[in-house]
Amino acid sequence: MRYILLALTLSSCAIFEPRIITKEVKVPVSVPCVESIPEKPLQLSTSLSKDDSIYRKAQVLLLDNNALSADNLQLRAILEGCVD
Repeated sequence: MRYILLALTLSSCAIFEPRIITKEVKVPVSVPCVESIPEKPLQLSTSLSKDDSIYRKAQVLLLDNNALSADNLQLRAILEGCVD
């Protein structure tokens, strides 16, 4: 009787096959997000002299402001790419 019970127990283990379950696990990996630091925009206001007209000074400062704003947008886009 023992042998029959032992045989039934062992044979029931052989019926079930192990299942392989694949799961996706997200692991944070540190990678450099920026290959190189962008260069600063050239500031034209450093070339102004005291003798330049107020119109010329305002025009150069406006160009500098636009260049700095564009540079700010570029740096912000790079940083947002790093945060994700």
